[in-house]
Amino acid sequence: MKRRVLWIGAAGLLVVGAVAAVLVMRGRGGKDLEVQTTPVSRQKIVQMVNGTGRIQPRVQVKVSADLSARITKLAVQEGQWVE
Repeated sequence: MKRRVLWIGAAGLLVVGAVAAVLVMRGRGGKDLEVQTTPVSRQKIVQMVNGTGRIQPRVQVKVSADLSARITKLAVQEGQWVE
């Protein structure tokens, strides 16, 4: 009985997916996307945008150490470039 319900559900999902795919393909209707291009060249920026508000990242990541310890010696100076 459970297998029969599973097969019916899978077939239903397959039919819904096929109908959705057909509708998406039909909706495009051969309309080409219009874009503007220009040859690459060095130019000045001609538009400046000012705005107020807060900048929020799409994904925020917290970085932390797995263990804590005391740093006894640091082999670089403040502001020195490291890789």
